[in-house]
Amino acid sequence: IEKAIINLLSYHGAQTAIIFANTRSMVARLTAKFLNRGFKVVSLSGELSQAERGNAMQALRDGRANVCVATDVAARGIDLPGLELVIHADLPSNAETLLHRSGRTGRAGRKGQSVLVVPGRQQSKAQRLLRAAKLDAEWGAPPSAEEVLAQEEARIISGPGLSEPLSAEESAFAERLLAGNTPEQVAAAFLRLYREYHSAPEILGAVPEGGKREKTDHTNFGPSTWFSLSLGRKDRAEPRWLLPMLCRNAGLAKNAIGAIRVQYQETFVEIANEAIPAMKQELGAGMEIEQGAALTELPGIPDFDASPKGPPAAPRNRDDAPKHRKGRPSKETPPAPKAKPTQEDAKAAPKPKKSKDRAHDTSPRAPEGDKRKPRKAAPHTKQEGAKQSEKPAQNDEKREKRKKNAADTSKSFRAGKPRHAPKQKPKTAAPARRPNAKGGNAKPFRKPSKRT
Repeated sequence: IEKAIINLLSYHGAQTAIIFANTRSMVARLTAKFLNRGFKVVSLSGELSQAERGNAMQALRDGRANVCVATDVAARGIDLPGLELVIHADLPSNAETLLHRSGRTGRAGRKGQSVLVVPGRQQSKAQRLLRAAKLDAEWGAPPSAEEVLAQEEARIISGPGLSEPLSAEESAFAERLLAGNTPEQVAAAFLRLYREYHSAPEILGAVPEGGKREKTDHTNFGPSTWFSLSLGRKDRAEPRWLLPMLCRNAGLAKNAIGAIRVQYQETFVEIANEAIPAMKQELGAGMEIEQGAALTELPGIPDFDASPKGPPAAPRNRDDAPKHRKGRPSKETPPAPKAKPTQEDAKAAPKPKKSKDRAHDTSPRAPEGDKRKPRKAAPHTKQEGAKQSEKPAQNDEKREKRKKNAADTSKSFRAGKPRHAPKQKPKTAAPARRPNAKGGNAKPFRKPSKRT
């Protein structure tokens, strides 16, 4: 996908282009890839602050950058006036997102193109999206390296620089160039200088057809060189995702990678010698891949035992694995319920037999009156020389008083002293009036009848 996008950017030569991806990791990977190839790239993702987003948009408007890699959420609401090319690195999730992405270009009567980079296995999904969005698309292969070079030459010939009038300084410099060189030499030097500042096109291979894969013989790998990758077991590195990462970022084929030995702090990778020059050109001088990982060439075969071992790898948790071979949990049948015993069963049940051990016991028994009484615990005695506590005589008086009060039954229902002092009436309150007082406000009072 990255190689096809590089050829698309070089072929169209758009003033401003935007590349849409579905995830932030894909945005970071594409940004690092295009920066290594010499493109002026900025990225927009959800992890950026508002100031960083503003700087990226300003770089696109000023011309300091001409390619923007963004997610759908981060690119929502942006408007670039000179946007001429939209590339979908990942297929959108629905037709609405496809229309929203493609609508970024071709505004205000201008021309623009929207390109979907579709792998072979996702072609049916892309067709469904186009039908749902009611769009007609032209299917074709990405531009090859020859087509990209031919388009660049045509762009140079039809460029506005050849039709503009020359200044006095430019005319004098052109005369000096033609005095010692032929026009062909000057044109060739200009073409080489142009290509030095532009990314070289990618050589795209044919898409492999489906079918059975041929078995590869790893014993005859051929001449190779070992490299050290700055990812190890402590970073959860595994060959199953290291192999596609190397193929994706370093431009290596799967058969160009030999043994992969994952250590605690690093990983040793064997790479065929014939693929190393293209890999170095792909990665650049720093040989950085992604996520801060980098490759380092080793002079010979590494010593695997000298690498630090580190703690052993944690065992895999297999508690969640299915117990059945076919992935289905085994059904455990519950035990049958037991019936409650009836009265007839209780009568028919045999009675427990008495033990006959006492009949055979010939040892003399003690009479009932001579049975031993249970021993009482001996009173606690203090050690000699221990200091006895001297309690005041008041404790004995209080104890005798409590016994005397407990024996007197008349005091058992006697009200105790109140714990809190009674609330006093406020001084400003009016004096209480008797309800039976005589006067103008007196209420009728009826004496209660005496019952006999």
